[in-house]
Amino acid sequence: MIYAKYYPETKKLETLEEHTSPLLLQLDRLKSLYKDTFEKLGFSDDFWKALEIASLFHDLGKVSSLFQRKIKKLIKEKEKVPYGLSKEIPHDFISPIFL
Repeated sequence: MIYAKYYPETKKLETLEEHTSPLLLQLDRLKSLYKDTFEKLGFSDDFWKALEIASLFHDLGKVSSLFQRKIKKLIKEKEKVPYGLSKEIPHDFISPIFL
């Protein structure tokens, strides 16, 4: 299981999929509201596809063992960290690398 967020006030865990799905729904909403406007500005379907890909990948850096360990420590789960990893690189630095 890959976690994206932990809400301590409700003790709710959110998986990466649960975190990303609403963003994709909002992207669909944005597209339905503004597609014509963006087309008039010269944006093609490639623009919307690029946004979809960016949305899918926006938090993929959270798969990092060190990020997962941070969340799992809060819920008293163990996370194995590969040998040699000692310094966490922020997930928002790692996520764009996947693109």
